[in-house]
Amino acid sequence: MMDVVDNIELYLPQYLSDSEKTRLKEELSKFPMDGTKDTVYTSSLKDAEYLLQGDGINNVPYLSFPNTTINNVPVLLLSNTCDMSTENKRMNECRIMYSPILKLEKYEELLKKNYTPDRVENHLKEIRNQYISQILYLPKGANLDYEGIVFFDRSISIPLTEELVKEMCKNKLFTLSNFGFYLYLLKLSIHFTRIQEKIDRSTGEDLGIKK
Repeated sequence: MMDVVDNIELYLPQYLSDSEKTRLKEELSKFPMDGTKDTVYTSSLKDAEYLLQGDGINNVPYLSFPNTTINNVPVLLLSNTCDMSTENKRMNECRIMYSPILKLEKYEELLKKNYTPDRVENHLKEIRNQYISQILYLPKGANLDYEGIVFFDRSISIPLTEELVKEMCKNKLFTLSNFGFYLYLLKLSIHFTRIQEKIDRSTGEDLGIKK
């Protein structure tokens, strides 16, 4: 992760002003020391009547296979902002992808039933420091009144409709700040697009095996 910070000019969004880029660089350089505080949320878009990638939404239908029971839960939106716009007309039906936001406290209770206190404590520390690529840690802030975690590999999707967008906008828990959004994108990219998998797909050779 520090390699990204050291070369952050290669990755910063080009639409940011120079002052915004400087501030974002400073915030990223503090990761993870300061990167998991409420600097990840913004109040500037709390009245936005559209959805943004990374928004937290309450009361969204979710099921987890093989269990087919549908429950309404808080979720984190994974779909691209443009793909969630109903104004962007397409020939194919679009869907909104999201993962549930789980309470870190409940996750901790489950872990304690199967693992030693030291191991659980170390695991929770890694989560809060954003060291685990599979999990995004969400601190208390905005309308999220608990520490949350999101497992990227538990995502599902439902059809995009104007009614759904309006309902989700009414139930927003938070919108990510520039820093929060960029941290989210970094973790999302690391989880889904690991170019360092070290497999030569032409030959089938595992380049990660030490000889």
